[in-house]
Amino acid sequence: MLVEYTTHNLSDADFTFTGPAVAEAQVLLTALASKFGYDPADASRYNNKFRNPALSFLTGERLTILYSNGGLHAVEAELNKLRRLGVL
Repeated sequence: MLVEYTTHNLSDADFTFTGPAVAEAQVLLTALASKFGYDPADASRYNNKFRNPALSFLTGERLTILYSNGGLHAVEAELNKLRRLGVL
């Protein structure tokens, strides 16, 4: 048995939070997409120009925490920061 096996197992121990957090974040992003000029039905544009950058810069976990503490408005405010930076 290699020590790397245990280390890797520990590094992935947050999966019980991260999986559901990303799933919830995707629902939140879908709900807010139209405010940023994106239509989830246009999957390629939505994913490549909105969802993927939002999840890359903010992470699903962060969006879920923002939503838990401040609702959809808090998530929208964070996305507006990315818009001002030219990311979205």
